[in-house]
Amino acid sequence: MVVVEGGQRYGSISAGCVEAEIAMHAEAVLESGGPLLVTISTGSEQEIYFGTGTGCDGEMQILLEIAADKGALVAPYDVIAPAIMSRAPIVLATRVDSGPNTPPRVTQAWRIGASPAAGWGGDATVRAALCRLLDETQTSGAHLDASCIAGVTGIASDETVCLIERIEPALRLVVCGAGPVAEALSSIAAQLGWRVTGVDRRATFATEAFFPGAETVVCGAYTDIAALIPTDARTAAVLLSHNLLDDAALLRGFLDTPVAAVSIVSSVTRAQRIFAQLAEDGRPVTAADREGIFAPAGLDIGAETPEEIALAIVAELQAHITGRAGAPLRIVRSKPQAVAT
Repeated sequence: MVVVEGGQRYGSISAGCVEAEIAMHAEAVLESGGPLLVTISTGSEQEIYFGTGTGCDGEMQILLEIAADKGALVAPYDVIAPAIMSRAPIVLATRVDSGPNTPPRVTQAWRIGASPAAGWGGDATVRAALCRLLDETQTSGAHLDASCIAGVTGIASDETVCLIERIEPALRLVVCGAGPVAEALSSIAAQLGWRVTGVDRRATFATEAFFPGAETVVCGAYTDIAALIPTDARTAAVLLSHNLLDDAALLRGFLDTPVAAVSIVSSVTRAQRIFAQLAEDGRPVTAADREGIFAPAGLDIGAETPEEIALAIVAELQAHITGRAGAPLRIVRSKPQAVAT
């Protein structure tokens, strides 16, 4: 979440429960230039009537710090921002030392891709310990799927923990084949901040009008599309050509790329025919391939209209990319959970 002078906010850290209070504290940080550690409790009776009023029964510690000074990004954001633009995965470790009458002392380290970790701020010993933690995580092959609290060794303190955040590139969505569902899909994905690429082999339909919110629209033969569009592990493709041979050509191309998922808008029978076509063409769909293929596409939410179908597809892809099952939250979170923020 970013707060600029004047109180304007970009992004959020909750569903809208505490952003106004955070913006108020951010004004103080913008004036002082120093970091501030804010604790927000949402569990007490007093909080319900005199605090945020959420009644969520939890507590958050939120670090506010300056990201830019006089228009220029400051460490570590001057390093992180270009990495985000280049779609490199980032792991950021933050440790805050604070006392009752002293301002917080922030130490941070980061690792971009497979590069060695680097650090900034705070105590040199703490900085070295954070860098060591990130490098050891990389060496051991451990994968940090999301933000977490991690233990830190080599620091003479009772509080030997830090917050580790994994900052992933925005999801790239390739929408193949213009039409009502593609139009709704492009619009919804763009609102989520996904990077949308629209694709159609017909020049008349390969326009922004048929893929609203798309950053790029590509016109080309479906046999060549996968080679024309950059893909990585944060890329998903949705096949909407409504032609069996065209969808087969698209699927074949994407199978040999690092895309995380391919969704096919089709019936079960049609999907099987597409798989059979690929086998006939000499590129059988393996069991490993099928783990990332969703056909028919989308979660079962009773979708009928193009907008509803697009919503079902986006929800399924979001769940897959984040490693979730797409189950109702009332079941998943029936018990209170500790969440790193």
